Amino acid sequence: MTRSNVVKTTASNYFQALVKSWLLRVADPRSTITSALKNFQKQNPMITATQTEASQLKADYHRGYVWLISVVAAMGGLLFGWDWVVIGGAKPFFQRYFELTNEAQIGWVNSCALIGCLFGALMAGGLSDKFGRKRLLVLAALLFAVTSLGNALANSFNIFVFWRILGGVGIGLASNLSPMYIAEIAPAQVRGKLVS
Repeated sequence: MTRSNVVKTTASNYFQALVKSWLLRVADPRSTITSALKNFQKQNPMITATQTEASQLKADYHRGYVWLISVVAAMGGLLFGWDWVVIGGAKPFFQRYFELTNEAQIGWVNSCALIGCLFGALMAGGLSDKFGRKRLLVLAALLFAVTSLGNALANSFNIFVFWRILGGVGIGLASNLSPMYIAEIAPAQVRGKLVS
């Protein structure tokens, strides 16, 4: 056999082995993913575990503190439902106060906060990357407080709607940021329990 034939045969064998290996991996992608993950973890040790392994690394945390922060942060999501219940109960009062007779106006007052929610949720991601989740949650809480006073002191229909929409921004921020903040502060062992 000549030198060029040996090179061709070796290259051909190598190529065939490569194709067989690739076909086996395509046939059973789980084994490829699992072996790739194990190799990656050996090269880059992290505090993670594969689905079949249990991690022996445990984070040290104060359970009461984490639960307290999670409950307070979760109140942001709870306020979304609270707002709907309160405005539904206040309907007869604001309807009489602003002398609303048109069903469209009544429906607009009940649902205008959703416009603010939309904008708050859309802004939450970019702003939280820039300023942090905790600061924006504090801002959302301030928006809740200020807009509650604004709604209570509104002397015209349009001002009332303005405060409702601004309150919706706070709701959108809080309902988007609360689960992210909880996921950031929660230890891995209880993260799913706290976020959900």
